[in-house]
Amino acid sequence: MQTFSLTKWYLDCVDAEGRVAIVYWSALAWRGAEISWHSLAVYQPGAAPLERSSTKAVPPPTNADGALTWHTAPLKCRLTCHSRVPVFAQRLLDCDEGLVDWRCESAHGDVIVECDDHETVRGKGYAECLSMTLPPWRLPIDQLRWGRWLSASSDRSVVWIDWRGPHPLAAIFVDGQMRQAGTVGDAGIEAGVAALTLADQQTLYSRSLSDTLGALRPMLAPLLPQPWLAVEDRKWLSRGTLRVAGRPDESGWVIHETVRWPS
Repeated sequence: MQTFSLTKWYLDCVDAEGRVAIVYWSALAWRGAEISWHSLAVYQPGAAPLERSSTKAVPPPTNADGALTWHTAPLKCRLTCHSRVPVFAQRLLDCDEGLVDWRCESAHGDVIVECDDHETVRGKGYAECLSMTLPPWRLPIDQLRWGRWLSASSDRSVVWIDWRGPHPLAAIFVDGQMRQAGTVGDAGIEAGVAALTLADQQTLYSRSLSDTLGALRPMLAPLLPQPWLAVEDRKWLSRGTLRVAGRPDESGWVIHETVRWPS
């Protein structure tokens, strides 16, 4: 198999009113092709989302001394994240065909997303970077569940990565510490003495990979297995309450998603 490399940054922010900004930066190298793309989406109650994407070359976000910054002129967007917590990371898969490395750059940060022609989104946010040398369609899973919860009143956080299928994985991090036992469900997360319940779920989007690629489809579709274009991705914004024995309950915003591989 020819060398495959994918790096994907994900960054988000939710303000007090429930407006959401989500940013992606990705770079793919495979079969002699090198493709970079990035996107911005701003979701707000009662209005159509602002959505922009570009394939123009733009450097990835940079993280120095707890401050993560990113500027993309093609999207007319600037992002700053001042993290409140240390970085942590996990190797999710290590097999003969390749690796999957995940790094949480900020599980809880103060984020500002500025757009030249749109109201600034300012609130608490999250950032991660995923690096893969194994093509995602070769992952030994059928379904991915991912999410993050940030406390509105402190720097507490819960992050989860849940794989289902031939190679199941439940990586749940409470305040940056991985819990050895836990379960991920539609209504919440159980991780030892910590329990996160979800409520007031709002759909941000529901789409296939083919829809996600948009203008990139003519460029990327020939490189991908055709069934892979039918991958389903659904992302939500919810309210979350963290309950830990012996501590007061804490509430905050949750962003979470389910990705289903084609059967």
